[in-house]
Amino acid sequence: MRIALVLAALPSLAFADDTVDHPQRAEFLDYLGGQGCTLSFDSVEGAETAGIAREDIQEIAAAALESGDATEQGAYIVFSQDVCSIRMPEITSKYSVDDPVIRAGAPYINETREFGDVIETFEGCFIEDATTMFAELEDYDPRAGFGAFIDFMGASLISGDVRFYTTSPLKSPRGFQIVSGEQCSKAPNVQMINESHPYLLDGFAEYVRFVGKVTQCGDPIGFEAGPFTAEMQGYDHSLDVTEQPPINAWLDFEFLFITMAAGWHEGMTDVDRGTPRPPLCHYPN
Repeated sequence: MRIALVLAALPSLAFADDTVDHPQRAEFLDYLGGQGCTLSFDSVEGAETAGIAREDIQEIAAAALESGDATEQGAYIVFSQDVCSIRMPEITSKYSVDDPVIRAGAPYINETREFGDVIETFEGCFIEDATTMFAELEDYDPRAGFGAFIDFMGASLISGDVRFYTTSPLKSPRGFQIVSGEQCSKAPNVQMINESHPYLLDGFAEYVRFVGKVTQCGDPIGFEAGPFTAEMQGYDHSLDVTEQPPINAWLDFEFLFITMAAGWHEGMTDVDRGTPRPPLCHYPN
């Protein structure tokens, strides 16, 4: 059996008996749920910090590979949904929507814009020029600013304080919108936005498993993610648009930012979005 690089880096032990349940298996798989059910060099270190020995990780991973409950994906090992439940990653940011500088960078607006024959009104607190703002917060370091920006967006999307929302994939949102706080929460679309937030929380695992199946590693996440997340929210492509429920047509974009903040993209910099890595993609057999 070919062993993934991350497993080969662990202490060399014989493959475990996959019929025997390891005493730390449940604890390890619970921890791994927040890592996309994916064993990587980073998640090994995190599991060790959580008190799980490397020898135990090696035994659990080897047994899962032997039983077919996990697969090798390049340098990663991805555990199946039969044994591991993906949950939202824990993303922390040193900035919050309550910070005065963030609030100042998202003033409440009520403006109308014309796009040819289409007139759109935007009302609410939209973050202006976020990458520049966070670079300034990080002593004008663009890379540090980009990292702070991604962490802030990931954490704020999960909490529901910030959203990227419109009901049509043909209309781009004005920008990331702060929807909490005394003033920003008064925007007319906030109730609809808040009603869509459970789909972000509850649909994350399903999204990750889906894009992992349809995306080949080395490629960006494809267009399939948009229709999939629309259907997740109750959109029926066989019905007329007037019969559809209100959805966030940009939910897949929000998921993208969360996975970027989780570190599930390789080669990501302030000028390059990078490419997804397992669990967001798979390698050819």
